[in-house]
Amino acid sequence: MYDESFWNKRYANGGYLYGTEPNVFLAEHSSLLSGPVLSLSEGEGRNAVFLASRGLDVLGVDVSMVALEKAKKLAESRGVKIKTKVADLAAFEPEENYYGSVVSISAHLPRAVRNKLYPLIERALKPDGIIILEAYSENQLSRDTGGPKDTDML
Repeated sequence: MYDESFWNKRYANGGYLYGTEPNVFLAEHSSLLSGPVLSLSEGEGRNAVFLASRGLDVLGVDVSMVALEKAKKLAESRGVKIKTKVADLAAFEPEENYYGSVVSISAHLPRAVRNKLYPLIERALKPDGIIILEAYSENQLSRDTGGPKDTDML
């Protein structure tokens, strides 16, 4: 599921797959964040652009170059700047002791990737840094409301 060609094709349509407004949970808790912000699996930029509009320096990381190009266009249309980096989170190593906050909204990653990445994310945070994470648990499988159907991604 975390395949560059899959996501490039998925984001290739003219619109924004998940819209241009920020994730509600992120927006509700954005006042907790300080910069710079690392946004994992940023996609087409809705969350990074929102955070940049709040004055935060944001790096959006995603495996899809197509999505991040759309993110830059969204930022430009809203009069803000964001930084982007194309990277597979299975191999991504963020700078240590650099970020005030890390955002992970619906970054559905296999357990092996999470087990490698999350300690690196913890080290990437400055002291008292904040992580905002929204993800599905295994309880989602009994609901028919979206999310991965593979328990390894929950």
